[in-house]
Amino acid sequence: DFCLSRGLGDVYKRQIYGINLETEKTYFYKVNKVKNYLSLDKKINGTVDLPELKDLYFRQGIGYENSETNQQNILKFTGLAGKRSGDATVPYDSLNYCAHWRDEIPELTILELEKAEHRNIVSTVVLFELLIDYVAEKVKK
Repeated sequence: DFCLSRGLGDVYKRQIYGINLETEKTYFYKVNKVKNYLSLDKKINGTVDLPELKDLYFRQGIGYENSETNQQNILKFTGLAGKRSGDATVPYDSLNYCAHWRDEIPELTILELEKAEHRNIVSTVVLFELLIDYVAEKVKK
């Protein structure tokens, strides 16, 4: 048995998200001048010679980040180089944007769950255990 022991405001001081799954990050398009529209440039594969995209891997015009992708957010907030990727839906720099809030919320805790996929994270035992730990305590009998 559990009872609520903390205000729900405390939950907002904790950010939980999945990491290190291959995640779409950017796209290359080409112009079809005859039909006057943009389409994915599926000839772009491997790596590209652009400094800001050097850590991404491209398949058929789509740039992916993976667990070996350098992340500028980590360097900015820790001073150390770090490699991560998103949760297969949201890129890492968007997931980790909450790190910008540390000045306003010094007690902010960020927890990254290895290989937790964006849509499936809500069905993981780990997430429910963390939520219970954050908002409840065991009733002593």
